[in-house]
Amino acid sequence: LPGGVLALQAEAELASRDSFFQEAQSLYSEALERLETSFKAPRRPEDSPLLRAALLSGRAKAKLRLRKWDEALLDANLALAEDASHIEANTIVEEVRKGRVIDQQQRERGEALKNALHFKTLGNKQLSEGGVGSAIQSYSSGLEWVEGFPDDDESALDVRLALLGNRSQAYLKRKEWPLALADAQQVLQERPTNVKAQFRRAKALIELNRLLEAKADLQHLSEKEPANVDIVDSLRQVEEKLAGRPQQANATQAQAQEHLGKACVYREGDRVEVREDFGTQDGTDFHFGQLGVVVKARAGEDLIVEF
Repeated sequence: LPGGVLALQAEAELASRDSFFQEAQSLYSEALERLETSFKAPRRPEDSPLLRAALLSGRAKAKLRLRKWDEALLDANLALAEDASHIEANTIVEEVRKGRVIDQQQRERGEALKNALHFKTLGNKQLSEGGVGSAIQSYSSGLEWVEGFPDDDESALDVRLALLGNRSQAYLKRKEWPLALADAQQVLQERPTNVKAQFRRAKALIELNRLLEAKADLQHLSEKEPANVDIVDSLRQVEEKLAGRPQQANATQAQAQEHLGKACVYREGDRVEVREDFGTQDGTDFHFGQLGVVVKARAGEDLIVEF
């Protein structure tokens, strides 16, 4: 071919394979220009469209790697106009579509993380200034921006857990113990070793009078951080509360059996405090009236009635 078009095509393909996409784009462009100016009357008319389609497709591929979506799509469509069955050009059209979607998602992701971090910073400022309610609202707004992200998006997950942890602390300050517990629990589901979340859970459990659960958390934390004064003091207070709980006289086995025949009526959601260890020695279960089944339990635990 005149003008060294095939030589330029070979150089462009080599540059593209070596990831020199800008150079490949330039070489393909030069080859196309020479084809237009030098190959005015090809000896075989069918050669020119096929060669032009190959050069356009090659340049489209280079532009695709440079994320020049519009230019890549234009070249791919021009290649298909020359050769409608060109496999690479058809593939590039689809890759351009996917690339645009990914770019849009990344832009939306970046904007979402930016807004979530803004509300996290704002909430921290409000909390430090005593605006607990405003801080809770800011943390909640931040959480809305990171909803629906994939589970494997570590950056989004880190922001979400930070917002949950900070909101848990704010709920503790406002004495909303169940909400503080729920947020801390969500953090621990993803990060079981998070010390702050475990300590916040323990503090919420103490206020909810779930002392044995709080004690278990605090014992675990005190082993990890024996010099942490807050953890040690909280554990001591829980142990003192547990030691000072009023104890009922031990029920005899005969008294326990007597209860089996009594009807007890409970509603869903009722909380039954266990004042002493109980459970039949012969392995049979206690029965609480309509509920049908009773588990063995230990002093200090709460039973929640569920149907």
